[in-house]
Amino acid sequence: DSNWYLFNDEKVAISQNPPKLLGYVYLYERCYEPEVSEETEVSEETEVPEETEVPEETEVPEETEVTLCED
Repeated sequence: DSNWYLFNDEKVAISQNPPKLLGYVYLYERCYEPEVSEETEVSEETEVPEETEVPEETEVPEETEVTLCED
């Protein structure tokens, strides 16, 4: 659908300012397992309203420190 999406552990939203000149894909691995109680309700799908405000993307410095997960 020609849209860019922001994905993180809390939400998925359409990017209002997509990085059009970059050719990178960033993949992240969760280093921890969140605690889930038996009372936690899990929905099949989470809808994000169109009017959801998405913060502007910030420029990533050339030298960015990366922390790797240990197996």
